[in-house]
Amino acid sequence: MRQHLVIIGNGMAGIRLVEEVLNLSPDRFAITVITKEACPSYNRILLSSVLQGVCAFEDIQTHPLTWYQENQVTLRLDEAVQVVDTKTKKIITNARALTYDRLVFATGSDPFILPVPGADKNGVMAFRTIKDCETILSNANTHHRAAVIGGGLLGLEAAKGLIDLGMEVDVVHLSNRIMDRQLDRKASSLLKQELEKQGMRFLLEKETEQILGEKQATGIRFRDGTEIAADLVVMAAGVRPNTKLAQESGVPTGHGILVDDRLCTDVPHVYAVGECAEHKGIIYGLVAPLYEQTKILARELCDQPGLFYRGSVVSAKLKIAGIDVFSSGDLFGDTLDEWSMHQGTKRHYKKLLFNGDCLAGACLVGNIDQSSELVELMRKKTPLSDKEKEQLLNGKGRSKQIRLMPRSDTICQCNAVSKGTIVDAMKKAALTTVEQVAIETKAGSSCGGCKSLVSELMQDVQAGRCEEVAPFIESVCACTNRSQYDLAHEIKKKKLVTFDIVASSLNWKKRDGCSVCRDSVGYYINRFFPDRAPRKQSAVEETDGTFTVAVPMIGGMWKGEQLGLLEQVVRTYQLPGVYLDETSKLQIKGIPLEQVEQVQSALDLPITTPYGKQLHVVLAQDKEGWESGKELADRLFAHFKGDMFPAEIVVSFGEQKVKRMPDMTIRETILGWECYLLSEEKEKLLFMHESTIGFYRMICVLLHSYSEKALYGERINDWIEKEGRITVLETLYASSLRNRLEVSKKKQEVVLSVH
Repeated sequence: MRQHLVIIGNGMAGIRLVEEVLNLSPDRFAITVITKEACPSYNRILLSSVLQGVCAFEDIQTHPLTWYQENQVTLRLDEAVQVVDTKTKKIITNARALTYDRLVFATGSDPFILPVPGADKNGVMAFRTIKDCETILSNANTHHRAAVIGGGLLGLEAAKGLIDLGMEVDVVHLSNRIMDRQLDRKASSLLKQELEKQGMRFLLEKETEQILGEKQATGIRFRDGTEIAADLVVMAAGVRPNTKLAQESGVPTGHGILVDDRLCTDVPHVYAVGECAEHKGIIYGLVAPLYEQTKILARELCDQPGLFYRGSVVSAKLKIAGIDVFSSGDLFGDTLDEWSMHQGTKRHYKKLLFNGDCLAGACLVGNIDQSSELVELMRKKTPLSDKEKEQLLNGKGRSKQIRLMPRSDTICQCNAVSKGTIVDAMKKAALTTVEQVAIETKAGSSCGGCKSLVSELMQDVQAGRCEEVAPFIESVCACTNRSQYDLAHEIKKKKLVTFDIVASSLNWKKRDGCSVCRDSVGYYINRFFPDRAPRKQSAVEETDGTFTVAVPMIGGMWKGEQLGLLEQVVRTYQLPGVYLDETSKLQIKGIPLEQVEQVQSALDLPITTPYGKQLHVVLAQDKEGWESGKELADRLFAHFKGDMFPAEIVVSFGEQKVKRMPDMTIRETILGWECYLLSEEKEKLLFMHESTIGFYRMICVLLHSYSEKALYGERINDWIEKEGRITVLETLYASSLRNRLEVSKKKQEVVLSVH
């Protein structure tokens, strides 16, 4: 029986989520979409094109009613959700009551209407929906002078549409320059000049105080006492996430509906996506991040996790005929290195900002053909040489770069369509026009900013010039183009045993590397060639030249013999004392260099490598009488004492009330032992075993397998999801492997294949 998936909102995020779910698992859900609008889905970002007369309403419709019927999606038009009861999983709308198994808030955002006197008069309207667009168009026939409040993207596009409808238009903006959040002063000034040539008038640094008129708006009065005439006032001063229903339903909200990296809210089986969702303090209002979120949420809904939303590189393009403007990334960082050029005769302006070797921000006016390429460079944090930076600024060699662009690179940022998808579609369907590509792949069907790139790709494909290159894999750091996987493979294959040899053999851009790549290289060398890797005592040098050693906690407590040993060591070597640090570790400070080895030997501390992370085994404070748990914790700690792991890992016996959530929790029940994984603060049972020795062997195999297979920096939860939970469980339950495990620390007998 299908589960019932209810999506509140039929905007660009809501409908894209439906598509993604249907692609992944078409028979999994009975889907209901509820929307307050009276029409099926349309491309909201092309509303300004409708206003400008570039296209008609029917041209921006993305999913006709027949599409919903063909895909068995129930669409509830002109229907508002009034109540959501997350405990009983019931929804009440103004027309019916229904239940859900999974619920997604895709409620988008509402236009911000300035709370000034007169904002409710006739002739004052927002510009957000197709209904708003229809209202503006009908008013344009009887009104003559318009004022647009807001000099951002939407306001400028609306103003241009009103000019094209034959109206006189003033743009009112609070800042001293238009698009002040997206453009620097130079770009803003150039854009203003171009728009003024098209008939737009600007009133900057103006704060609206009142809309004038009786019932009908007749003008605007500003805080400085000045006034303008206007019988049509369009509010385009920003939007606010629509969180009211979520708040009333008990779903946690901040500025938006709070979600984690999987787009889950804090309420079970309730999710949020799009403009209404707040992820790590950021609310994304552009279409490309929304589509990235829907792809991840669809996998979560279909129980195919493994992708996590880490945030997006956002970009903005102005959609006004004859004026091309693009901006993305950080344009205002004080520490960024700025490269810019201005060709006055062509009215072209380009500004690139670099954080070290990586592009951090870009602003283009006049020619935005490089926009997709620039976004990809920022998204991947691709390191560039000075020559490459100069070529990027001058646009030289761009055609070659497009042909050489990896197949995985995104061409259409709005719809997240890669070069590979476009090229395959061109070849498979023998496409000959950009419009055909848009229908087949959606590339270029939203803002249209990538159409020139698609056209250029088409010429390359038709001429047989489109070269294939390896897909992009995220590099370890800016010092190299190698991925973690590639780095591990090359070190093992070529038997590279020092950082200098690795940097030389693998063509490092910075021969001395950085802390990130040096740690990664050190970790892999130690993993594959442990006899060649450097070793260090577990001591930290302090600024006064003495050393500090930390005494590990075993099974969540320091035993009497440990404390006795500490006292003996302190007395013997006449050390200042023992300190408790903020992470509850006991530290012996003030050890002279010549005594470090003796102190560590007396304390039986392991010699470790300077790379890799450690295993921490802790016992819950309320489990002091849990002897079997303490014994198992001791054995586990002793088995992996001093070993390195790809990432720090905390195994808790019983629930911990500590700041850092454990990665794994061990429990003992009347049926045996259970191992739970904690991911995103949610607990999932991984495996269980009825006997202590059987469970111990399984958890040892799990940790050894993780240590041997995972890439550096990869946490155990992420590694299990990458490998696949079933694959990992098959390894744990393979009797042959468990039988090979020698519990008494003969690790060579449990070493598993690396790749």
